[in-house]
Amino acid sequence: MPQSRPVPSPAVPGIAHNRGLLSAAALPTVALLAGVLAAGCSGTHDPGASRTPSGRPAAHAASLPPSSPADSPAASSSGRTTATACNQPPPASVPGAAGALTEAESGTYCLAVGQQLDVFLTAPGGRRPGATRWTPITTSAPHVLPPRSSGILTAPVGVTPGIFQAIGPGAAELTSNVPGTDRAWHVTVLVR
Repeated sequence: MPQSRPVPSPAVPGIAHNRGLLSAAALPTVALLAGVLAAGCSGTHDPGASRTPSGRPAAHAASLPPSSPADSPAASSSGRTTATACNQPPPASVPGAAGALTEAESGTYCLAVGQQLDVFLTAPGGRRPGATRWTPITTSAPHVLPPRSSGILTAPVGVTPGIFQAIGPGAAELTSNVPGTDRAWHVTVLVR
């Protein structure tokens, strides 16, 4: 019986196939390249990384949708598409979050599906025990931006925390207020 010779692959130039299978010599190279690609895609935050004019890390800003009304249609929770400007949330201090908001932020913010947003509202009376606190933060669209538990987060005294996970495209309103006062907090989050 004649010995079969490796035949160049028409799909991948330079890689020889033996009876339709990738040669054994090429498998370690493919595995190594797959590992390098996976490691490169799972990079962590580098405090020294380049930043955009707004002060946010350039890689973070590039991973989120644009915020120009002309080129950023946003799906509402009703499924209709509208052009709406939005901001990237300020950087988070908690690992794993795309951004963090406080009672000082308002307006419209963008998240990509799969990203987490942290919210920390500090009581107007500060962190002293007994200070009137913000009510729990609520979402208008739990099918778009539901609350989630970190499993380990314990808020400091006087701080009302909220962790939200973007699970589908749409718009969600996050709200809270301080009982007995006219203080209210409200932001819109567009998930794309």
